[in-house]
Amino acid sequence: MFPAKDQGRSGGPSWPPSIVNLDRSPERWRHAESAYARSGFRVERLAAIDGDALDEGRIAAAVDPDRNRCLYNRPLTRAEVGCYPGHRLARFRLALHLHLRQFRLRLIDAAPDDGSLDP
Repeated sequence: MFPAKDQGRSGGPSWPPSIVNLDRSPERWRHAESAYARSGFRVERLAAIDGDALDEGRIAAAVDPDRNRCLYNRPLTRAEVGCYPGHRLARFRLALHLHLRQFRLRLIDAAPDDGSLDP
């Protein structure tokens, strides 16, 4: 799902899309950012976890080899192990944004209309 080109002014989603990007790939970030900008979108960068930089202990703590064998018929690559947390963070941020937006709408609906809360 892509946000509305006007970043929410036409009733579409108001959050900027998040792009998960490795620190060692700044050229990919610049390309993605400029491509979105040409289309009128503002994007946010989330730093990816580099699977190649993870030590075996962290991989072992994050991966269940038996479950992966059942689900994918192969072990996960280091890149896949590193990729997952960044995408999970992006989904969490989106869910939090939507929750807070709904909370703000409820506060606005519950506010008295007598001007007593105006600055």
